[in-house]
Amino acid sequence: MAYTNIKTFELVTALLKETKIDFVSLYPIIYERPLFEIKFFGWLCDNLTVTENGFGHLNIDNEVIKKFNVDPSTASNMVNDFNFVKEIIVWMFVTYDEKNQLYKINIRSRGPIINTVAAKFNGGGHKYASGIRTTDLREIDNIIKDLDEECKLYKEEKNNEDKSS
Repeated sequence: MAYTNIKTFELVTALLKETKIDFVSLYPIIYERPLFEIKFFGWLCDNLTVTENGFGHLNIDNEVIKKFNVDPSTASNMVNDFNFVKEIIVWMFVTYDEKNQLYKINIRSRGPIINTVAAKFNGGGHKYASGIRTTDLREIDNIIKDLDEECKLYKEEKNNEDKSS
């Protein structure tokens, strides 16, 4: 998946020349994170379950959220930080929204189409970034099973393509 091309870089070059933006000064705004968030990220890495099919999943309960002094939206947003983990092709984080009494499930993919699984559980989204909201904790097990199966099918398809090349 290529999201950039020569035209993209030409436009960025023109923008930098025209505006004279000091983009290096933007780095702290973009990349700087508080220590508690980095420690929370470490916990996420240590506790992520990864299947042999390349599916990673994690249920982040409210005790963990409180322990690291993060809010559920921070946890949900950090799902994007796992995009470049070689062994994972689909991953999902589950958090509990006490106010609305429901589980929020954020799913990302680097290959398998996941919005079809999300739709099956009344969720939605894009092919590679989807979400589900549910009040039924038992439903999460079925979501895990279905997403792991999507990973398995995707890997089998890729292996068959490689063999026929």
